[in-house]
This record gives sequence, structure tokens and C-alpha cells, in this order.
Amino acid sequence: EALPPRFDNIPNKPNIKGGDTVIIAAGHYRIGWTKGLQPRWGDPCDGRYASGCVPQAIPSGSAAHPTRILGAGWDKGCKAPPDLYGVDGANQILNLDGASHVVIACLDLTDHSSCIADFGPDPAFKCKKEPERYGDNDPQLGDWAQKGIHAMDSRNVLLQDLNIHGFADMGVQAGRIADWTVTRVKVVGNGNAGWNGDLGGNDHSSSNSGKLVFTDLVVAWNGCAEDYPKPGKFINCYGQEEGGYGDGFGEAWTGGHFVFIRPVIDHNTQDGLDLLYANGTGSVVIDHGYFFANAGNDVKTTGNATITNNVIVAWCSWFKEHGYPAGADSCRAGGGEYARMNGPDQKVTFAFNTMISNADGMFGGDPDQAVASDTYEIANNIFIGTPSYPPKNDRALTFFTWFGEHGSFPGEVRYINNLVWNTRKTNCFARGIACKDPLLKNMSLQNFDPTPLPGSPALDSSQSLLAGGKGTDASHRNIGAFQGQALSRESAH
Repeated sequence: EALPPRFDNIPNKPNIKGGDTVIIAAGHYRIGWTKGLQPRWGDPCDGRYASGCVPQAIPSGSAAHPTRILGAGWDKGCKAPPDLYGVDGANQILNLDGASHVVIACLDLTDHSSCIADFGPDPAFKCKKEPERYGDNDPQLGDWAQKGIHAMDSRNVLLQDLNIHGFADMGVQAGRIADWTVTRVKVVGNGNAGWNGDLGGNDHSSSNSGKLVFTDLVVAWNGCAEDYPKPGKFINCYGQEEGGYGDGFGEAWTGGHFVFIRPVIDHNTQDGLDLLYANGTGSVVIDHGYFFANAGNDVKTTGNATITNNVIVAWCSWFKEHGYPAGADSCRAGGGEYARMNGPDQKVTFAFNTMISNADGMFGGDPDQAVASDTYEIANNIFIGTPSYPPKNDRALTFFTWFGEHGSFPGEVRYINNLVWNTRKTNCFARGIACKDPLLKNMSLQNFDPTPLPGSPALDSSQSLLAGGKGTDASHRNIGAFQGQALSRESAH
């Protein structure tokens, strides 16, 4: 009603204007083709075009008066967000194409089906795309939708307290955006990807700009179907090797300053957080995150990056060990962490992280485009290796770091005060590397607990990054991510 479906040749006008506020009461709302309503809007809701029978783009507001789409209780803790569920292959629930100065808060965006778009491994779980009959008849495609949110050419948007889950394709597809703020948003259990910044083509046409801040973002179980109506259960997890995708959060070639504060990124069937195609004009900050059991790399960055205070359980064979189709993608691209340079005077800081891994390698850097002025600073971390996957050399351990073969290192790799344990190819006598058991509460992949035990060499032993590794760090007493707070995937969720 507020945003009637439209095509270019049938430009139904919105019934709200920029700067208006729409408040949606608690309840369940069907979004898509609906019997008895479609003739009111013409072709956009003809059965042949059911996927386009969705709300049109939200009109832009202004800095002083943003357009707001809010669930009732948005200002009181969002305890009962309204459920907007897509049906009959709806392209998306909410459209932010060309929409700027918009607030969307306190909504549950989903569908009511367990199918996945273009799912290959089992035709029984592939979404039906062709209507049974044509004309104004019910297309009978089922209660599934492709995406939660689609956005392009959009600036100054706030997404807050959203649960975007169970879609057949992606949770969010957003490219050419600028200055977005995303707070307490979950993107979970979407069939092909979680948050995808590629508008199509994997080229330079989706680049973002400005500051993009994600606080308390949860990205999990993407590349899987949510087993409707069983919230929190996921089936048919599959990845690239099975014809799917599976990145949790990924971007095509992009600028922009990305900031992730307390992200929780786990059980995605390819990479967890993939910013490998950052073009070097911006930066990446990841702080106080929890990464767990992603099938590919947990983190990929290019250019200036600051990765601090994170717990990283790089258990990249999790899907294989638990019998999912995505097991063929286990430890894709080597697993672990990967950071590369693509210009001069770039710096990657990897500090105060605690990491355990069964990937082939724990931390790698690409030397191909690094130049003499580029620097990797690896400081005050705990690295724990386990037998690597796939098994090789009689269950060889994961290696510590890799920055290229002989003579091809970037300008400088600085190690400061790292504890390294149970890894292969590690120079335990090198400056800044101490091969010591960190004595953590649980050092298994299955039940990892990064809390240092009494007597741990991590306690009260940090060193300052600012003084070239000399003296203590006033804000961090300990080596690793634990500074007195609880650190687990459950507490992060």
C-alpha cells in the first residue's frame, strides 16, 4: 500500500513521500503476489511477473528528515519485530535502489521455505521459478523469496535491529553504496550468500565509497538453507565446488573505509569476511570479532588493514567433518587469514588476536604487488596450530606465516611479541616469536576457549606497538585477544 509495485512502463506512484515515517505493527505480513490484490497494480503483479510484485524503492529523505521504515517497538528494544516474508519468488522484500537518507529498523525479513535458488545437488530443494499458469492466475511458486534487501546508488542509510534470514539467494545485495551504518543486524542462513556487494559481473561497477560501519554484525550459515519452520536449523549447506557460492560477507572491486566492530562470522560455506577486492583507496578495520568454522578463509583483505582483538577459530574442515555437501570446499584457498597489498605505503596490522587453525597456513600475505614501502606488523598474537587439512606429510601441522618464497618478501614484516605453538616451518629463534605453550583453558578446535590459565605466558606480558615493541601496552595487559572479558561464539551471538 505504501510502496505499490511498479515497472518502468507502469510507474505506480508511492503513497509515502521522502521524510515520512512508516511504523509496522507486530505480526506476519506476506510480501509478494497475493490473491485478490494483483489487479490493482497491473502487470507488476501479473502471474507471469510474480517476482516483481514487491514494494517499489523507498523514496529518499534528507539529512534532517530521513525516510523511516520501522517495526513497532523499534525504540523500546525491538522485542517483537514484525515478520515480512517473501512469496512467489519475490526479488526482494525492501528496495533501496537510489534511496538515500533512509532508516530501516526492527524488522524480521525472511521467507517461509527451505528451497535454494538454482540448487544443484538435490532438485527437490531447488526453488520453482516458472509459474504453472499465465495471466492473472496464481503463479504457485511457493513461499520463497530471493533476497531481503537490494540496494545500489544509495547513501546515508541506517540499518538497525534487523534479522535477515532464510532467503533462497542472498540476505543483502548492496553495491555502489556510501556512508552506511549497520547496527545489530543478523544475516543468517541464506542459500547462496549472506551480504554480497557484487551487483553482477564481478567487475568495477559495484564499488562503494565513504565510511561503512558495521557494529555487532552476525553473518552465519550462508550457503545453507534455513530449515523452515525450524529456526536455528540449517540444511543443504553447499559451496562453489557444488555449484553454489557461500561467502558470508563479500565485495567485488571496491573502495570505501570498512569498519567492523564486534562481528560474529561463522559457518559460512566459503570465506567468512572477503574484502580481497578492496582497491586500496580505502581501508579495513576489524576489531573484537569472533570467527568460527568458515569453509574458506576467515578474513581476506587488500591494502591498509587493522585486524585487532579477534578470536579466530579457523576450523575450515568443519563442514567436511559434519557431512555437509560443502565439505568439498573445506579449507578453500588454504583457509586461515590472508592479507595482501596493491599499492605503496600500505600497512597491515595484525595485533592482539588469538587464533587456532587446521588450515594449511594460519596467516599469509601476497608478495606479488607489495613494494618496499609496505609493512606487515604482527604483534602480541597467540597462534596455535593443529594437524592441517587435508592431511599431508603424515598429518603435518599448519604453518605459521608465509609471505612468498626466497627474496620476494614485501618491504617489511615485523614480528613483535607473538606466542606460537604447535606449528610447522616456524623459526622459534626469530625476533618477536616465542614458541611457548600459551596455556589456554581449552586448545581444541571443537571446544576452543581462549581464556589464559594461571601461569600462562600470555598474562601481563604485552608489548607496545608504538615504541617498536619496547615497554608495555597500557590498554592491553595480555598477549592475545583475552583482556579479562568472556570470549566465545555463544557470548558473541
